[in-house]
Amino acid sequence: MKSCLRKILVVTSLLSIITTIKVDADTLAPPNVELLGNANELVYIPDDDLFLQHPNMIPGDYIRRTLEIKNKHKYPYELFLRAERVSPKEEYDLLDKLDLKISYKDEVIYDEAVNGEDKLTKGISLGVFNPGQEENLIAEVKLDGASTGNEYKNKSAQIDWIFTAVRSEDESKNNDKETLDKSDKVDNKDKTDQYPNDLESDEDDMWSESPKTGEDGIFIYVILGITSILLLLISRKNKNSKK
Repeated sequence: MKSCLRKILVVTSLLSIITTIKVDADTLAPPNVELLGNANELVYIPDDDLFLQHPNMIPGDYIRRTLEIKNKHKYPYELFLRAERVSPKEEYDLLDKLDLKISYKDEVIYDEAVNGEDKLTKGISLGVFNPGQEENLIAEVKLDGASTGNEYKNKSAQIDWIFTAVRSEDESKNNDKETLDKSDKVDNKDKTDQYPNDLESDEDDMWSESPKTGEDGIFIYVILGITSILLLLISRKNKNSKK
């Protein structure tokens, strides 16, 4: 009996360890990637190498990585990406020569220098992902060869890539609207269910409040006449009985 219990405990422990390893693998991110909001449950980067970063790049070199987007939440989320400089800015800054291209469903959603117009440092939207949706984003960094001279030789740049997931407000409004529509339908149904009773009460009121006509007076006179005749007959009968 004790050996059986020990086996059960060992198997349970192994299963818990495997589950923990799987969860950790799903939430792991490269050292230069930060996941904010619910992005840790939305963005999955299979490789644990530095994201879009490689030392000793030469002009024309590029790095390509795949981002797996899996929305396991009940609500849609909009995903944002921004780049945060780690290494200090230099006169001949390598980041000015690194071009970033992000593709989603064969559509390029960003194709500029990493420092291009401060867009990436402020953050760009990668799109809204609905519940249950699974997509792949392709990110590629390339060192421009045409405009990169010897002054950029042996240069390096360090960047932190920050992903932020924000619950989509539009969908929240739609959910609120659907809730209101449903409540309106319930109210209308209740009114419909109550309408027949209201109709019957209206009909009763209509009959009870109908205007009086001359026919009511005729019936009264007829009743009075019959009553008088009956009284007359009764009085005559009494007189005859006394005689």
